[in-house]
Parts: sequence; C-alpha cells; structure tokens
Amino acid sequence: MKHIVFLLTAALVSCGAAARDSVPLVNYDNVPVVTGSGKPASTQAVGVAISNAAASGKRVWHVTRTAPDKLRATYNVRQHMVSVDIGYSEKAYSIHYAASDNMKYGEAGGQQVIHPFYNNWVDELKRGIGAELSKL
Repeated sequence: MKHIVFLLTAALVSCGAAARDSVPLVNYDNVPVVTGSGKPASTQAVGVAISNAAASGKRVWHVTRTAPDKLRATYNVRQHMVSVDIGYSEKAYSIHYAASDNMKYGEAGGQQVIHPFYNNWVDELKRGIGAELSKL
C-alpha cells in the first residue's frame, strides 16, 4: 500500500511540474545601447555584439540577417524552438517574439502568452547582448 501511495504522489508531482502555466510574453522595446567606453557605437558594432552574444552564451542561438539592421535569432532545445526578431541601431535594440514550437504560445485575455522558459531564455539573451555591448 505504501508503494501505491508513493507512486501516485510521484505521478502527481511530476505532472504538475510538466504542466507549467503559460505567462505573458515579454518583448523588449528600445533597449538603450550602453558601451563600456561610454562612446557611441556604430550600427555595425551593435549588430556584431548581438551576434556574438547569441553565439557565445549559455544557450547558443542561430542568427540570420533578415534586413540591414535586423536579425532573427533561433534557439532549439529538444523538441522546443523559439525565434525572435532583433532590430537595432547605434542607439537602441528591440527583441520581439517571432515564432515558436511546443512552447504553449497563444492568446489569453487579449495578450500573448507562452511557456515561462521563453521569457527566461530571451532575458538571458538580452543580458548577453548587454555584456557584449559593455566590451565596446
């Protein structure tokens, strides 16, 4: 009987952990470009810093150029995929949701929602970009 109770408890706990609720999706608009030197950065240097951050962080994002001042970064892990569009200039950059697979993306109450890992991954990318910009 103890084994049955243990198995039922373990099953309920694991189901609860796997069934995370969706959270509001976070986009980042007009994040200021702040260099470590305090000097202005060129648009090209900002693009390189974004690409370097995407390629060298804890999570490696695949980056493709979609316009002269716009990149698409895609991160794949197991059966999950997220893509963000990153627009940038010498003064600021923005990170916006582009697409995802198996991330519970949808709309609830008039706002975009997604698995909480998405926001963590994108925030980590944003922090990496800030670290790369501080090297300029």
